[in-house]
Amino acid sequence: MQQVPPDVWAAYERRLEQAQVPADQRSGCLKWVRCCFDFCHKYSHSPALPTSLSPFLTRLASKATMIYLQTVPNVTMKEVESPLDCL
Repeated sequence: MQQVPPDVWAAYERRLEQAQVPADQRSGCLKWVRCCFDFCHKYSHSPALPTSLSPFLTRLASKATMIYLQTVPNVTMKEVESPLDCL
């Protein structure tokens, strides 16, 4: 797993505080920062660019769709208009 720079961690934690995210939910939020950094490293995106977020979210949504379709046998891909419909 890629290391998230300390200044990014600090900035993100400040943002979570500003958004008043409860302390017991912050570790889950920080997990997604690590996942995004891993995705950027694996697929040669720059985590510093805002344009890297869209491919990460698209990939995440497609994985969620596949997991959803595997757990709900009566739904087909044709019935799902968007990957985010399954979330």
